[in-house]
Amino acid sequence: MKQEYNKKIVFWLRLAGWLCLLPASAWLYLFQTSQEETGSYLFLVLLIFIVLFALFVLVTAKSKRWLNPSKVLILAIFALIFVPVVISIPIFLAYGNAKKLNQ
Repeated sequence: MKQEYNKKIVFWLRLAGWLCLLPASAWLYLFQTSQEETGSYLFLVLLIFIVLFALFVLVTAKSKRWLNPSKVLILAIFALIFVPVVISIPIFLAYGNAKKLNQ
């Protein structure tokens, strides 16, 4: 049973990492089409931030860190505040599985 929850946590975290491609591609499109220098740099900064967040989530998805529900909750709240909401939904689902794993 615990192995099943581990697989679900890894799945939801990987899905969240790959979902980062959606807003990243939108920021890339806005960066390419913007004519202003100031606005285009803001789009580039947001693009880099989302790509780094996705990289962090994908690289550490199998880490033992994510078996602790408090760590997953911190990641979910961080994603809810700093990256688009679409990315935080699978992380909250991973939090639910981490909570069930530790009961």
